[in-house]
Amino acid sequence: MGRVVLHIGAMKTGTSFVQSILTSQPAALCQQGAALLGDRMPVIRAVQGVINPARWAGSVEQTWSDLAAKTHKTSQTFVASMEFLSFANDQQVATFVEPFDGVPVDVVATVRDEFRAIPAQWQSYCRSLGTAGWARYLRQISGGKSTRGSMANRTFRRARSLGPILERWRAQPGVSSVHVVIVPGPDAPRDELWNRFCTAAGLDPTPFEVADARSNASLGYGSCNFLRRMNSHLTDVDRLAYRSVMRTLAPDVLGPLRDAESRPELDVRGAEFARSLNRQLVDVLSSDRFVVHGDLGELPVADRLDDYPEQPAQAPKAETKTAAESMWTHLAEASGGAARRLPKQL
Repeated sequence: MGRVVLHIGAMKTGTSFVQSILTSQPAALCQQGAALLGDRMPVIRAVQGVINPARWAGSVEQTWSDLAAKTHKTSQTFVASMEFLSFANDQQVATFVEPFDGVPVDVVATVRDEFRAIPAQWQSYCRSLGTAGWARYLRQISGGKSTRGSMANRTFRRARSLGPILERWRAQPGVSSVHVVIVPGPDAPRDELWNRFCTAAGLDPTPFEVADARSNASLGYGSCNFLRRMNSHLTDVDRLAYRSVMRTLAPDVLGPLRDAESRPELDVRGAEFARSLNRQLVDVLSSDRFVVHGDLGELPVADRLDDYPEQPAQAPKAETKTAAESMWTHLAEASGGAARRLPKQL
């Protein structure tokens, strides 16, 4: 009998980094009797086929049950890493776990300090047709019932309700264990997250090369502000088509601007919200229901927030304008319209 490791995310917790290593080095997995459950795109489509079957009907090459069937025929360890697994409700979690029937399933979740995760989540929101500016986004994700219908609130709660996500997977019959990997701080060695992930997944990190692993770095403040302003003019664009294009357009055109741009900073209310989310997660992880890899101190719950301003700083206009000019130039050249004059106004 084999074993299954399901890395369920969450969003903005180093998943691209982990997936880059897993998918690019199958030989290192094979050395220790492990393999990927399937190629990346079939796994994505199979997961989406469960999460959103109406939207993905007819485009699923292999169903999740098809992928799971191979685990009954070998003693290998199979690994799947897909952050959309964290979106699953109770019934969908059962749909993901039940096809393994008798094969041990170990779940690995990666979590991150919310002081860092909230700005990263806004960046993802801006790259997914979101239109709220940084200050408005902070109010919408931390607000009460009046903001629950907003895209910002809905997508944030789906991605960052980490306690309920962990409890949902832990409670599913057929799940042997739930390991929680805390993403280390920015000053940690580059391989620290990978080492923690491997420990949680029961893998040996030694055969893997980490230096060239790809990560999905967040865009700078001006670039995000440009995207969300542009998005207000794209309300008739198909969401999947937009994301497909933005998956390469954002990192290729706006990514190089990152080092010259500022970062969105929390205000005091946003910091209070981040602290409350960290505290909730620490409370959940302090029990013996989960195996924790990392230090709970990496999820800060400090009492004093004196250094945070009453209102967040706005995105610098010069950064936003540079991002717009870069996008204009790229798209003009790509569409054969390089001779078109750059507009004077943003």
